[in-house]
Amino acid sequence: MELFKKMAVFGVRPDIVSYGSIINGLCKDGLVDKTKEMFLEMKSGGIKPNVVVCTTLIYGCCFVRNLERAKGLFFEILDQAMINELYKKGKTEEANELLELMSQRGLQPNVVTFNVMTFFY
Repeated sequence: MELFKKMAVFGVRPDIVSYGSIINGLCKDGLVDKTKEMFLEMKSGGIKPNVVVCTTLIYGCCFVRNLERAKGLFFEILDQAMINELYKKGKTEEANELLELMSQRGLQPNVVTFNVMTFFY
């Protein structure tokens, strides 16, 4: 974490690799709450999470035995990807059904999904 703070001091903007490394280390130390902060900071900085970061977060939740959160992240990632592809393929009815299922599970679509919906709707 200290190195991460020093990056800011020297004007070096963290990228997906630096965030992923920090999140991985925090997960291995069992500091899942801190990983959530880093994840939100990363997203608010305009850095889109990749599969490595998402998988690391799921692993971290499993590591501290928060299986419900791990399962939620897993389904959120899969649902978002599936909805995006359905809209792109013109299958709006199926995408809307999956969107409704997500809502019933308490999951919210991300900005990318809303953008895809707006573009293809």
